[in-house]
Amino acid sequence: FSTFHPFPRLPCELRLQIWEHAVEPRTIEVRYRAYKPERLLCTNPVPAIMEACREARDVGLKLYEKAFLDSIPGRPDLGERYIWLNWDFDVISIGRTRLEKFLPVKTLIQRLKLERNRNDGFWDDSADYTLGREDENPELRSFINVREIYIVMDSFDMMYGLRSTVETWPCGADNVVFIDGASGE
Repeated sequence: FSTFHPFPRLPCELRLQIWEHAVEPRTIEVRYRAYKPERLLCTNPVPAIMEACREARDVGLKLYEKAFLDSIPGRPDLGERYIWLNWDFDVISIGRTRLEKFLPVKTLIQRLKLERNRNDGFWDDSADYTLGREDENPELRSFINVREIYIVMDSFDMMYGLRSTVETWPCGADNVVFIDGASGE
């Protein structure tokens, strides 16, 4: 790994473009902690652009915003907690966390990843396993700005074609990707 020493001598406009192109989409793992105090947790690191240098951070501040703002009640000494997020291209991965925990930001999420299987109540229990009409599904349909959905499923559900019968998605069926939880494919 080497350093490009002439970088500071490049024209400012070119350096700023390089910083912008250095930003890559991330998968942001957000989970709900049910015990007191209830909160959303994330262990993703701060985007590198926010820590590289002042010039890079200035670019990063235009691309990212603080999301999932949180503070611990009774502990002001710990300060405010948040995630740096770019709603346009970061994937919000919620695992098995219920969609209802994300309703306050449902119109901001554009890329959503969740882990569900046949026994979660996410799918209708009818023989064709279409997207269910109860439980979480009205909530999923309310994520009206979602452009991509990634669903991690167990191998059994993948093998029996649960994924192939989905009809209605807020982003359209062509933008739904099913991932086998065992293989990651």
